[in-house]
Formats: sequence, structure tokens, C-alpha cells
Amino acid sequence: MFLFFIILKSINTMKKYISCVNFGKNKFENFLEIGHL
Repeated sequence: MFLFFIILKSINTMKKYISCVNFGKNKFENFLEIGHL
């Protein structure tokens, strides 16, 4: 049961990290597009 909890927690952490990375990438791409204009 405890192991399951650890796995669940690490999956949530990964999801948060991935969404943060995607958010940053989108911001960066928007910044580049504005920079080109």
C-alpha cells in the first residue's frame, strides 16, 4: 500500500513537471514569434 502511494505521488510530480515544461515551451515559442514580428 505504501509503495503504491509513492508511485502515485511520483506520477503526480511528473505530470506537474511536464505541464510546467509545456507551459514554458509555449511561452518561449510565443516570445520567439513576437520577436520575429
